[in-house]
Order: sequence, then C-alpha cells, then structure tokens
Amino acid sequence: GSEFEMPAEMPVSLDMIVWSPDMTLVAAGETTIAVWDLLNGSQIKGLEGYTIYPVSGVGWSPDGTMLAVERRNGTVVIWNAAMTTHRKMYTPS
Repeated sequence: GSEFEMPAEMPVSLDMIVWSPDMTLVAAGETTIAVWDLLNGSQIKGLEGYTIYPVSGVGWSPDGTMLAVERRNGTVVIWNAAMTTHRKMYTPS
C-alpha cells in the first residue's frame, strides 16, 4: 500500500475519519465534519450548522456522491459530497 500524509490544516484529534470509496476524499471531525481533497490536501468544505450534538457516525454512499452524518441525538443529515447542500434530514421521533 501507499503512505498517506494528513493535511497540515486537519485537526490532530479526530473522532471520525472516513475515506470516500475512490479514496480521493476524507470526511473527518469530532463535533463538526469537514471534507478534505486528498489529491491536493485542501479542505473542500466544513459542515456548518447542526453542531449542537457531537457526531456519532459518518458514512459515504457507495458511489461517493453523498455523505451521511449522524449526531448523538439520533439526527442523520445526508449531504452531497461537496457538503454545499443537505439532501435529507432524519430526526428521531
């Protein structure tokens, strides 16, 4: 396998690190999630809003076009990969 160097701007302490299926993006964070482009080491977008509850899970869609972020209160938000818009939000009843 090849070695990977984390981008310098990425926080040192992270609860979640999830690579996209094609291994070109990484979603990482603790109370907020950011998406990083691994080809050039730059942050694409940070998750804005929805930061009241810590993140409990993160996962990419099989085609890498969407990212699901679950909060510890049970809320799940589905984002496009660039994290510019959320497609769906599920809240516990």
